[in-house]
Amino acid sequence: MKSEIARGLRERWLLKRVEDLTTLSSLFSGNKPLKEMKIAMVTPLFYPVTGGTEVHVLNLSRALAKLGHEVEVHTTSNTYTERDVLPRYEELDGVKVIRDPATWSVEDVDVVHIHNFYKMFSRWNLKTLYFGYFGRLPKVFTPHHSFVTERPLPVRLLQREFVKRVDRWIAVSKWE
Repeated sequence: MKSEIARGLRERWLLKRVEDLTTLSSLFSGNKPLKEMKIAMVTPLFYPVTGGTEVHVLNLSRALAKLGHEVEVHTTSNTYTERDVLPRYEELDGVKVIRDPATWSVEDVDVVHIHNFYKMFSRWNLKTLYFGYFGRLPKVFTPHHSFVTERPLPVRLLQREFVKRVDRWIAVSKWE
């Protein structure tokens, strides 16, 4: 019973956050004209891995590049089953893909769009948490399913604080 009430409260809170979501253009238009934005997508896995998050980031990055934005995807060189097997750098439909086996770094961008948390205590996610807490660049976060999975209390507290510190977040489903 308690878990059903908690889920209901959490779902209402998340739906309220989705209602409050504004577009990237209204959030960041004070920095530069929208056509000139440089956007860094940060995701643990990316194409040719073809899970839901990876396809979402690929399609969003392609669409933003078509609109004239400079988009770079920061990801690992891993697949679901193999480590460090993908090329360190490539370009797909105008999107720069930068792969690193363990962590990520961005420079000279207007906004960082963080996707997913993958394995909670990997070096990748520790860097992501650190950036979420202390990074000075504008941050957008799409959890994908990171917050739906029941996790231990310390992890949930870290996640809650992380969400408070991002500028905007985007839910891809009502469960987020």
